Amino acid sequence: MAYTGIVPNAGRTLDALIRKDPASLPTNWSTFWLVLGRTAAWTDEENPPAEVDTTEAVDTPIVYGRAQVVSLAKVVESGGDVTVGGVQYALVADADAFLEGARFIYVKRLFDPDVETGIPYASFRQHGVMCGLEPAVGHESDLWLAPANVSDPGKLRYYANHTVKTLGLGDPRTIQIIFECR
Repeated sequence: MAYTGIVPNAGRTLDALIRKDPASLPTNWSTFWLVLGRTAAWTDEENPPAEVDTTEAVDTPIVYGRAQVVSLAKVVESGGDVTVGGVQYALVADADAFLEGARFIYVKRLFDPDVETGIPYASFRQHGVMCGLEPAVGHESDLWLAPANVSDPGKLRYYANHTVKTLGLGDPRTIQIIFECR
């Protein structure tokens, strides 16, 4: 699943802090966590509501997963490394960011209950990217976290609403996200 959503106000504030004084942020702000949530049905399941920039959290989180890929990216006409929302993107090394004009962040994670024992099974209608997440004591090195194992979810960097998806045995979900830094 590849998505484009929005960067809510908290994500924009994070961008401002990074631009002003990146050293002032704790190191966990550079770790991206994907979160799946929203177990309740939409009023119209086929037409989820538009995202709202004042949203601060994904509704009813069911699982948080540490991103497996985080990369800068740029739009390309052809030969892209990934396609999200029908647009092709080339992944760009940090050292080449200015040369390549990379202004997008690509985030990817596979949620696979068949491989990662214990990931909860559920239907979900939202996903997001969190920065500044603090795992609960004893879970600092976990690659996925149940909500009970999160002491502070951090700030919502990006999120999207979508039609219902399931997460369960035999039904892994790869979430690919791209968002623009402005």
